[in-house]
Amino acid sequence: YNIAIDENRWRTGIGRRIMQSFEEQGREHKLHISSLHVSYYNEGALSFYHKLGYKESNKEKRHYKYIYLSKSID
Repeated sequence: YNIAIDENRWRTGIGRRIMQSFEEQGREHKLHISSLHVSYYNEGALSFYHKLGYKESNKEKRHYKYIYLSKSID
């Protein structure tokens, strides 16, 4: 799935709330890791996910234009 926040709603906290909700849903379903991919060119999204604790998960899984990120949600 792809998620995008309307540019007029950037920096309002809605993205953080959405991610917190996804992570909570994962914990409720006994999942341990949240993972996603972000375009190399989307510096704003990369910064956002890094602030939420996501780290590059596996450099061998890199595709030509995406970076895979993950974090523990235990």
